[in-house]
Amino acid sequence: PTAKLNTNLAVEGSLLAYMSGTSLTFDADANIAVTHSSSALGTGTAAGLLLANNNNSNSAPSPLIAFSAKSALGNHNHTYATIHGEKSSSGADNNWTQGSLVFSTHPSTGPTERMRINSSGNVGIGTDSPSSKLQIMGGTSGVDQISLSSNLSDNTVKYAGLVMTMFTNNTAALIGAKAQNGITSLFYGSSGSDHRGVT
Repeated sequence: PTAKLNTNLAVEGSLLAYMSGTSLTFDADANIAVTHSSSALGTGTAAGLLLANNNNSNSAPSPLIAFSAKSALGNHNHTYATIHGEKSSSGADNNWTQGSLVFSTHPSTGPTERMRINSSGNVGIGTDSPSSKLQIMGGTSGVDQISLSSNLSDNTVKYAGLVMTMFTNNTAALIGAKAQNGITSLFYGSSGSDHRGVT
């Protein structure tokens, strides 16, 4: 076997264990390998990791995927982030289940929920009940809820912003910030028109 524990099938070919392009490597042999030869989802697809809960209550969590590291004092191995599923309700009938995927990190001690993808596919950051495709709720200060930045420039002008595209007629609206000659301004416009600055 290629890994310390290899289930189902042997891994074919040499593993390329690179990260950050090819600047970093990791030990691909010290792992658990679950292998299949599926050509498409649902065609011989294996469950590489199944995290199940035998409790049928709403809000019942799956077993966690927990990430930890040794503390500065060296006395503990502290969990700083987790990912888990959470049952939200029954699905089409009582044989089916709806659920969310929850991502947590820690501010100083144990992990706290930061982002959730609910059963409707809505993504919430700072909220556990997103009502739109992306809902972001910031802290009490109300600043820095969304930060947009860019290194894109055409020599003297730099832009950062949002592009909203209508695929039916292939047009786009733009809103964002422009920095030119030391002056920052807002800009807006649409495809085919010049950006209009508001200082």
